[in-house]
Parts: sequence; structure tokens; C-alpha cells
Amino acid sequence: MPAVAAPAKILVTGANGFIAVWLVQDLLENGYTVRGTVRSESKGQHLLQKFKSFVDAGKFELVIVPDITAPGAFNEVVKGVDAIEHTASPFHFNVSPFQRI
Repeated sequence: MPAVAAPAKILVTGANGFIAVWLVQDLLENGYTVRGTVRSESKGQHLLQKFKSFVDAGKFELVIVPDITAPGAFNEVVKGVDAIEHTASPFHFNVSPFQRI
């Protein structure tokens, strides 16, 4: 049994990720309202098109959180949600393969 039942509002972080898109779709199709986060407007365009009928119905909204590692990055985003599905991960290419410890 789920911890919260539809029509609860669920926050899905990193909503444009492969697994997160399927999660968002499942939640929407099962009557939940979803607030998804992405790092930029361009990363969210696909979601707005894919879930257009849910956007139009007020069941899906997108919020831009440019840096999820920033202090307080989610302070406003979590307000008014009933549960959180945290699928976002800070990812970068700032690694040197020859770096010595």
C-alpha cells in the first residue's frame, strides 16, 4: 500500500531522467499530481510536450533547480508536496583519470 494515495502531490527530482520519466508517467496515469524538477528550461521542454494533457489539466508542473547541490536548492520546491521521489543526481565530467591521491 502506498504511503500516500492519489490525488497527492509528488515531487520528482531529476524528472527528465530515463527512470524518472517512467515514474512521472506512472504517477500521472494513477491520479497523482506531479511537480518535476530539471536543471534548465531546455531540459524540461520534452516533458512539457510529453505530458501536455496533464500540464493543461494542472496535474503536472515543472520547476527549474539549476544546482541541486546549492544550499537551500529545494527549500521552495518542496512546499506543498505530500511525498518526494528523489531521482536527481549531481553529475559532472570534472574528473582527471590521472589524478594522484
